[in-house]
Amino acid sequence: MGASVSIEGTCMTVTEVAGTCVTFEAMSATLDRTNLRRFKSGNFVNIERSAKMNGEVGGHLMAGHVATTAEVIDLSVRDEGAFIRFRVPAAMNASRSADPIWQIRLACR
Repeated sequence: MGASVSIEGTCMTVTEVAGTCVTFEAMSATLDRTNLRRFKSGNFVNIERSAKMNGEVGGHLMAGHVATTAEVIDLSVRDEGAFIRFRVPAAMNASRSADPIWQIRLACR
């Protein structure tokens, strides 16, 4: 109980453990800003334990909260790398001038 894990890229706190079942609670704001609302009982999801800060992380740390989801509108792979174009809600485009530094977290399947 109280452990923090990432479910499909969304940080959640364990509220109950009963055998092999783990329960999390999500507020409406979390469901509105993440992809969690689309999952149903029986779906498989990606779950990641919290990184231990006393060893190698093996990636890049991200801080903050999910502000929205985005639609992938173009994906291309070339010799120099992969390129992804997203469509974000209009309200997010309007906020770019107030917060020009965005972090993007991809939940890939």
